[in-house]
Amino acid sequence: MKLIDEIIPMASDGTTPIADGLRKCLILSFQLKNEKLKDWVEKELNGFGRDDVVPKYREAMFHSKGNFLGPGGARATNRPLPMTVLHKDHWDLLTDRMAQPIAAYETLAAGGPDQSVSIAWPPDLILQYQESFIQGFALSSAWQEVPMSKVIGLCEEVRNRLLRFALEVKEEMGHVGDEPSAVPAATVEAAVTNYIYGGTNVIAGTAVHFSQIGKVVVAAGDFEALAKALAGAGVPEKEIHELIPTALMSDCCPCSGGD
Repeated sequence: MKLIDEIIPMASDGTTPIADGLRKCLILSFQLKNEKLKDWVEKELNGFGRDDVVPKYREAMFHSKGNFLGPGGARATNRPLPMTVLHKDHWDLLTDRMAQPIAAYETLAAGGPDQSVSIAWPPDLILQYQESFIQGFALSSAWQEVPMSKVIGLCEEVRNRLLRFALEVKEEMGHVGDEPSAVPAATVEAAVTNYIYGGTNVIAGTAVHFSQIGKVVVAAGDFEALAKALAGAGVPEKEIHELIPTALMSDCCPCSGGD
């Protein structure tokens, strides 16, 4: 049986753990020889590191709540904590990313929509803002609430992306038989970009803050259009020279200074 024919039912039945389908996809990624696919599968299986950029579907805005102790044993519990109280430099100490392995979230989602999920504030942050929220009361504990709808949505997103990619590859394999390595590399790359990464293919390089507006279409072999698109996206001239054959730069690159 084709490996792809094993992945499709695993991704579509809604009962098989997502990680099982991803492990099959990891094998497929080696057969297809696509590094971007390998990277996505491995990070979904193992989690994203502190320095990794998480996909948009793993980003979230979590609301914070806290418990307070006051004079004479008074208590104020489960109170919302406005983030405007915190200095912006400290916002990074709180998470806006869901970076754990997908299996961890699938386990949480299995508990049902009424289950609560929270992420504790760092103790140092609680101490620093202990007296900043309610006059006369000290913040004793604080946490971020993770909506269960977001957890369930994340699991469904990964499952759907895996399924859509598998269906696309299966259609192409109808032309080459049971031989994943025979699928054209450009076809695999397009499927990974469109169905795994959501249709945006960014040259990371030194770009840290990137905003894509509209669409740029570059025909094969059109180095002039490619150079203009890269320059317009803020790619340094030095990097454009490394990407495009040097002999063509003086004729096509808008930043080369040529006539």
